[in-house]
Amino acid sequence: MYPMHVKRNDLNAKSRMKGDFHVRFRERLRVKFPWSTRQRWTEYVKKGGHLILTCRTGQKDRDAKLWEAPLAAPIHQLAGINSLYYDHLPHNLYGKIDFEGKEFAWNNWGDVLTPAAGTDVWAVYTDQFYKGAASVIHHKLGKGTVTYIGTDTDDGKLEKEVVRRVYTEAGVSTEDLPYGVVKEWRDGFYIALNYTSDIQEIVIPDEAEVLIGSARLEPAGVVVWKEKSDNKHK
Repeated sequence: MYPMHVKRNDLNAKSRMKGDFHVRFRERLRVKFPWSTRQRWTEYVKKGGHLILTCRTGQKDRDAKLWEAPLAAPIHQLAGINSLYYDHLPHNLYGKIDFEGKEFAWNNWGDVLTPAAGTDVWAVYTDQFYKGAASVIHHKLGKGTVTYIGTDTDDGKLEKEVVRRVYTEAGVSTEDLPYGVVKEWRDGFYIALNYTSDIQEIVIPDEAEVLIGSARLEPAGVVVWKEKSDNKHK
C-alpha cells in the first residue's frame, strides 16, 4: 500500500535472523476482534515493539457486532485514546489535515480522536466542525509505542509519512521505491521485483554480489543479491 523499504542494516543481528522488524502494521482489523488480540498486542509493545493501527481497528467483536461499550473500546487503553467518533465527507468534498506542517487531503473516513493524558498528537484536522482535533496520535507503552492513524486517505500519502516517522524514531532507516516495485530481505538474500509495465532502476550497493538479474528491472523482472554486511549475521 505504501511503497517503502526498510533497510535491514539498521536492525540488530537478533532481529535480522528472526525477520522481525520490531514494527507491526495492523490495518483496519475491525471485525472478529477478540480481547486476546489486544492482550497480545499490549505484551508486544511493552517488550519494545512499535505497533501501528489505523482507523476502525477494534470496532467490532468476533461476530462483527459493535461492542456494548464506547466505539472501539478494546483498543482505547492500548492506543492512548480517551474517546473517539468518526466522520465521512461527500465524495466531492475534501477535508484537510496538518502533519508536521504539511497539508494532506481526506474524505473517506476520519476518526476524530480525544487522546488520553500522556498521548502525543501528531496530526490534526484543520477544518470542519472538529477543527483542531487529533487525527493521528502516538502513545508510549512500556518499552515500545503505539501509533494510531485515524484517517483514511485516497492517495495514502499521510499514512506513508506517519509510518516513515515511526520507523525513523525507532532508529530504522527507510528507502522510497517506485509504486509497484517490491524489495525485501529473506534468509540473507535481498530480492527486488518489478510488478509495473515499465523498466525500473533500483539501488544496489557496489560491493553487493548480484546472483540473479541486475539493478535494471524489466517489467515482471527480478533481481537477487547478497551484501557483505549480511555475512556476520549468518
